Amino acid sequence: MEQSDIWELFPSGAGGRAVRDSRGEEYLLSIASKGGQSTVKRYGSEHMRSIGRRGGQAKWKKVYSVPATVKVWDNTIVRRVPWWPHQKNRQRRKKPILVRIELDVRGNI
Repeated sequence: MEQSDIWELFPSGAGGRAVRDSRGEEYLLSIASKGGQSTVKRYGSEHMRSIGRRGGQAKWKKVYSVPATVKVWDNTIVRRVPWWPHQKNRQRRKKPILVRIELDVRGNI
């Protein structure tokens, strides 16, 4: 019995090893050394900042507005529910409190 790497079974896959095998490591190192400089030259630094800003807003919206079922580091299944509590002292709350509801193996509360 001979064990092979799973990525060797997909020679035409658009992945890291397929590109490395077809173009060589020097090609990937040349791209990595530039570090997005060609995009900055083409579109400008304001474009890069707007990309980062939109990514942060999308992450914030996903984490703090959408309920989700999450597997935590100790492999327990938890339901994450964003909750904006009432404000007693009228201080502005920037983030909601994430209520964690633990579920059993079958997904019941």
